[in-house]
Amino acid sequence: MKASPSLGALFCYVGIPITGLLVSCCAKRPELKFHARQSVCLGLCYIGVLCGLSFLDAVGGAFFRWAGAVVAAVAPVVGLFGILIWGVVVVQLLRGRQARIPVIGRWAERSVR
Repeated sequence: MKASPSLGALFCYVGIPITGLLVSCCAKRPELKFHARQSVCLGLCYIGVLCGLSFLDAVGGAFFRWAGAVVAAVAPVVGLFGILIWGVVVVQLLRGRQARIPVIGRWAERSVR
């Protein structure tokens, strides 16, 4: 029994970016490579933005008291936004539709060609 392409692509998003890296290494179909690379990029961007906010909190908080308050207000919104993007991609794949994140998807599409 052959697995559905949407289920293979869905696996890329289970443990982003780790499962995306695993699938990217062994995938032969362009669709799976696209989703694997999109998943890796989504995970790395999400982690990078949260690390950047932590850095701003640490460095900015040392110089400006309001910097910690700003980061404390922005960080949950950024976290929820990342989870929302991930959820939309997963739901689209479960419905059998192509899920392409606007900026990240363009990069992933170019890297598959």
